Amino acid sequence: MKNLADLRPCDNCDGPVGLQFYLLRWSIVVVRREAVEQMMGMSQFFGHRAPMALVENFSPAMTDAVTVAMDDPMFKNLMIEVVICHDCHNNTSIDLPRLAEKTHARRHQLDT
Repeated sequence: MKNLADLRPCDNCDGPVGLQFYLLRWSIVVVRREAVEQMMGMSQFFGHRAPMALVENFSPAMTDAVTVAMDDPMFKNLMIEVVICHDCHNNTSIDLPRLAEKTHARRHQLDT
């Protein structure tokens, strides 16, 4: 969201956002199983006494062990982005799962 054309109403109340508003982004995070297994195996090899930073250096699968979906272009569609106006942020209870569904539905509406 960098241009005025990208602005949209508040996802909570459908009202205008004003000059200051909140943009909430959250994303799924995936941890590679083989990285965890290798790290646990190396930890066992060191007798569970070595610091995790050392164990991590000896585990070959630690490159890209954790993937944050919004940081990876291939998984960008797994990120949720919600616009909240200042009034809703300060004065209203916000149902984030409902807003996530609303955002998801709007995204699919624009894609078709």
